Amino acid sequence: MDSMYKLYLLNDNIHTFGEVNSMLKRTFAYPTLQSDSIIEITDRVGRCVIKSSDDFDDLKRIEELLLNEGFKVEIKTL
Repeated sequence: MDSMYKLYLLNDNIHTFGEVNSMLKRTFAYPTLQSDSIIEITDRVGRCVIKSSDDFDDLKRIEELLLNEGFKVEIKTL
């Protein structure tokens, strides 16, 4: 059985809600309601899953892209 991986967005005190919203829409084409929910959970809990996949390489590519943009993200294995 393949492993499932989750990419988490971690809370930071650098990016505004608007910047995070723009990143989520640009990167994942999430609608506003989904982006707003992710932002709210990240702000309240400290992290939120932004993508799940069994394709580690795909998540790693996205992680590197977001890290290069200054966002705090991490991949966890289930």
